[in-house]
Amino acid sequence: MKSAIFITLSIAMGMLCLLPSDIYLPALPLIQQYFDSSTSLIQMTLSVFLLGTAASQFLIGPFVDFYNLKAIGIVSVTIFLIATLICAITTSIEVMIIARFFQACGAGFAAVISRAAVTKNYDSQKAAHVYLIMSPILAVSPAIAPVIGGNLSKFLGWRSVFIFIFILGILILIGIWKFFAVKQTSSPAKEDLHPFKIIKNYLDILRNKCFSGYLLTRCAVDASYFAYITASPFIFHTLGYSTIQIGNFYIIPIISFVGAAYLTKRLMDKYSKDLLMLIGLLISIFGGIVLYLIGITHYYYALQIILPAAIMTAGYGFTGSLSWTEAMAQFPASQSGSVSSLIGFFPLIAASLAAALVNILTHGSVSRLAIFMVILLSLATLILLKVIRFKTEKKQLKMNSDPYN
Repeated sequence: MKSAIFITLSIAMGMLCLLPSDIYLPALPLIQQYFDSSTSLIQMTLSVFLLGTAASQFLIGPFVDFYNLKAIGIVSVTIFLIATLICAITTSIEVMIIARFFQACGAGFAAVISRAAVTKNYDSQKAAHVYLIMSPILAVSPAIAPVIGGNLSKFLGWRSVFIFIFILGILILIGIWKFFAVKQTSSPAKEDLHPFKIIKNYLDILRNKCFSGYLLTRCAVDASYFAYITASPFIFHTLGYSTIQIGNFYIIPIISFVGAAYLTKRLMDKYSKDLLMLIGLLISIFGGIVLYLIGITHYYYALQIILPAAIMTAGYGFTGSLSWTEAMAQFPASQSGSVSSLIGFFPLIAASLAAALVNILTHGSVSRLAIFMVILLSLATLILLKVIRFKTEKKQLKMNSDPYN
């Protein structure tokens, strides 16, 4: 029972990074109309959230390795709540952008804590299974969130979206206060938190070729996904669909992600994780090619965009979950905070850059969006192949050096 509550809270804390970026997607055109602002400025509310989440995860890692995670969690969610409330009441797009940054900081702190807490409380094998439970459940958030956001925006206005997030944050804060318990590690020596020591620790982690390979693979995959969720609401809006309809359009792709992640969990004991990730990337690339072929016809409707997107997200279900798990598995629990920070930081930087650039590069074109996504996924495939090659060579070298082989 305690384990179930702990995992539930860890998932809820992880959702704080996802929910605020997904739930208001159908409301973006309404927010743009309310503030009478440009599309680029409105999209900045998404990209700045991703950047803030990334920066906060980079900063918090070393503290998570040493200090009480429950206390840090309470502070993190409190920051998130204050910023969310400001988003709900502001009449200035500039204030919203700033508040979104601090909302992201609170969410980023909570996300690192949720991942590090799993590594600290469980052995590596159990932690891997917990991550594979968490990942598909977290993936449900992007499916449910736009539906909730679309309905709230239609009937109660776009501000109700942030009120909803605020209420959820209150529940998470109460849960952390009453139920969140993590095995305490030793207190840090003064030099452990020196900026140069922190940077050196991060660099040492990044020098691990397998870790960096899985990390970069995840970066490219996340950038591809966020390119889609940033550009697609405006594409659907241009085609004449309502906010509720736009919200519903994200259900099928995310269901395909959850199904693929569940299948991955069933297959991981039979097949190599690297092979499953590679299959996932090839599936995603195929979906991107189909989307491109549809886009160049210049005559399409929502379902013709959604179905290729669902193929792509099915591939993400293989690659996303396992790249996260394999990256965390490269280091012991004592470094889980720093490792979790890097896993959160770099993919979000990549995602925020993709979100900021996608409309500049694609100008609302479905075919150009598909090309952008396929390029990113092809890059991820090349990186993963390098990791596989490195591991194979390392294994072969070990076998050759074994005198009893």
